[in-house]
Amino acid sequence: MEDINIRIAQKVREIRLARGYTLDILASRCQVSRSAISLIERGEASPTAVVL
Repeated sequence: MEDINIRIAQKVREIRLARGYTLDILASRCQVSRSAISLIERGEASPTAVVL
């Protein structure tokens, strides 16, 4: 089974790109840093339920 962080990472990136959002735009909308979004998309950090 694929790691849940990788599945979340892929889905976040897929949705972000489908909506035409940059990392900066998504970070602003989620009220987190750009680096946090980047870490999530690389599967290096687990987002909280609130951020999701």
